[in-house]
Amino acid sequence: MVNLINLSGTIAPRLTLAGELWSNVNFDPAGTVRQASADAAIAYALTNDMQLDAGANFGLTRDTAD
Repeated sequence: MVNLINLSGTIAPRLTLAGELWSNVNFDPAGTVRQASADAAIAYALTNDMQLDAGANFGLTRDTAD
């Protein structure tokens, strides 16, 4: 089961910020794996055809990669 909540918005004419919470629960009979992360991203449109973006993911559970 995967869940995602994402909020994003333009904060300047060519600049967008985004934040999200993500989770994944695997109900495997061998053992349930619970992952969650808080993520952030920024995007800047250089032109109408080119964009620079960057992001970071922060693991919130032991099962989630750091």
